[in-house]
Amino acid sequence: MSSTSSTVRTFVALPLSREVAQALSEVQRCLREYLREEGEVRWVHPSRFHVTLAFIGDLPRFEIPALTEGIAAKTRGIAPFSFTLAHLGAFPSLARPQVLWIGVEEGVEPLSRLAEAVHAGVRDAVGWRGGEERFIPHVTLGRTKRRWGRLGEGAAACVPAPVGPQRAGRVVVYASRLTPQGAIYHELSHVDLEASQ
Repeated sequence: MSSTSSTVRTFVALPLSREVAQALSEVQRCLREYLREEGEVRWVHPSRFHVTLAFIGDLPRFEIPALTEGIAAKTRGIAPFSFTLAHLGAFPSLARPQVLWIGVEEGVEPLSRLAEAVHAGVRDAVGWRGGEERFIPHVTLGRTKRRWGRLGEGAAACVPAPVGPQRAGRVVVYASRLTPQGAIYHELSHVDLEASQ
């Protein structure tokens, strides 16, 4: 078996509902118009919107069941919850945006607790060394390679009201395959959140 077929580029995330994805596509449409003079932005397709909990990278396929079990063990007792998305942000910063995103407004605490549990499960299961950086829950809307100036006040008008609520009830382990048109995601496994009995 070749190394490309025996490993998979893996991440753990919360998927979004069709309704929330549709609302975020309207935010994208507004940003496209606002940023049309700024150069090319590669926009994320609404079907690929998600909140990343842990990016793992290349992982042997045979470790996916152990990964899933590790996440299930550490998230046991975490009940489903809801969150909303509201403010625009960028990495590395609003002054030099290269990755455009919309951040979580309500629900940051339970999302952060869930991310910590997922990180612990991934570490225990596959020896992952990530998750040390500060967790900023967000949905990526687009990326650009061109460096351009600060996002102006007008961009904030593209999010006139919070988007959501979005229910977080299913943690998904995804495979990510990079293509010239962008990443393609495929669900490998999932863990349903359930409150302790």
